[in-house]
This record gives sequence, C-alpha cells and structure tokens, in this order.
Amino acid sequence: MKTDEELRRGIIEDEACEEAYIAACEEVGPNSPEFDRVYDDHYEKEMERMSDSKSDGYEKLWEVLKRAGEQASLGKGKERHSETQGVFRPFHEQPICSIGRMVGTGYNIGQGMKKGHEARELPQERAVDELLGAINYFASAVILMEEQPSDFRRVRGKSGGGP
Repeated sequence: MKTDEELRRGIIEDEACEEAYIAACEEVGPNSPEFDRVYDDHYEKEMERMSDSKSDGYEKLWEVLKRAGEQASLGKGKERHSETQGVFRPFHEQPICSIGRMVGTGYNIGQGMKKGHEARELPQERAVDELLGAINYFASAVILMEEQPSDFRRVRGKSGGGP
C-alpha cells in the first residue's frame, strides 16, 4: 500500500503531466518538432508549482479535483467535446465554456446544481460521476468569471442576476 506522501507525489506528477501536455499543445501543437522541449519546460514548471501548493492534509481534496479533471480530459468530456474535425479544443473553448459565454454563468452554475440534484437519486458510482461533472461545471464558471469579472452575472445578454 502506498503512503500518503507517495499518493500525493503521484497526484502531482499526473496533474503536472496533464497541464504540461495541454500547454505544449496550445503553444506549439502536438505534432511540432519543438513539442518535447516545450512539454518538458512546462512539466518542470508545473511540478514545482504543484509541489509547493499541495500542503499536507489536502490530499483527498486534490484527488477529487484530479478525478474531475480526468473526467473532463480523458472521459466523457474528451469523447464528446475536445475535438472538432480532428482539431484539439482545450477545455476553455469547449461547449461547457462557450455556452456560458453566450448566456452567462447561470448556465454553468445551474448545470452543476442539476448534476448535484440528480446525484442524490443514483447508485454511488454513478452519483460520484455526476458530482465530478458538477465540479467541472463549477470550474467552467470560475474560468468565465475570471475572464470577464464585471460581466459574470450576465443573463441573456443583460447585466444583473435577476429576471
């Protein structure tokens, strides 16, 4: 059985690998002759950043967040949304974010709430999958809020949070 420190290190390495791959794809493309060098640079930076940020006592939180990211990047999200006509689309360019840009973050927050509500009626394994999906919807709301901080309450093109 792995120790907590070994598990923590594995989580950090997996996340750094994933982040470095995405960054290298966006920077030079996966087929570029520069890809390996760019990937290695990003990997080292991510390992340093993540090693510093994952304090003891938060391993279970990081593991859940990692699983949510894997669901989006390796599971259903990747299968359905990460490629259009063979072209890779990063998470922030997929429908989970682009629809929110069109109609406001209420979409993303509402979808996360809906998944949370549905999870209560499902068997455990499926409920966990729904909740991981909810985390991804909430993460997409954070992305949009940080892109347009003064516009995050927009609903159907209007400012403000109400009808």
